[in-house]
Amino acid sequence: MKTHPRRMLTINEAGYLEPNTAIPSDLTEMEKTFVIEYSSVERSALFEMYQQYIEDLKQLCGDTPLRQWINGSFITKRKPRPSDIDMVTFIDSHTVQKLGEKLRPFVYPQSKSNYPGIDAYIVEVYPEDSNKFMLFKSDTAYWHNQFDTTRRNRQGQKEPKGFLEIIH
Repeated sequence: MKTHPRRMLTINEAGYLEPNTAIPSDLTEMEKTFVIEYSSVERSALFEMYQQYIEDLKQLCGDTPLRQWINGSFITKRKPRPSDIDMVTFIDSHTVQKLGEKLRPFVYPQSKSNYPGIDAYIVEVYPEDSNKFMLFKSDTAYWHNQFDTTRRNRQGQKEPKGFLEIIH
């Protein structure tokens, strides 16, 4: 399984990760930065639920590597008591096709019912030679665009922000 080189997370004065792209990380760094060093009961509970979610999803998917983008107020130092963790998991098309409906509990809105506080989506990864490869590229661009800036503020502006990429 591919792992990312270690580097420290950079958080700007506004509380957002920099740069505004997918930032390679791991569970240890995620927990240290957003649960231990920026602690609240809500953050601890969400992280535990996230760990259960990923453990169950990994068990279902077997040896398939799972790449996740993790986003939202949980992955900032702006909101001590976030209500959820937003994420997208990229899973190869063969595994998605094989598992079919068994993946439904891991996708919003069922993910929030089965794993309170987990707002999760799945992107099906197609190989480059597939006629659906452009669908995968489009889905990836959509989620990158959703995750690399904030929502519009009162002045209609969006701020750049990063998000975590973890490979399980």
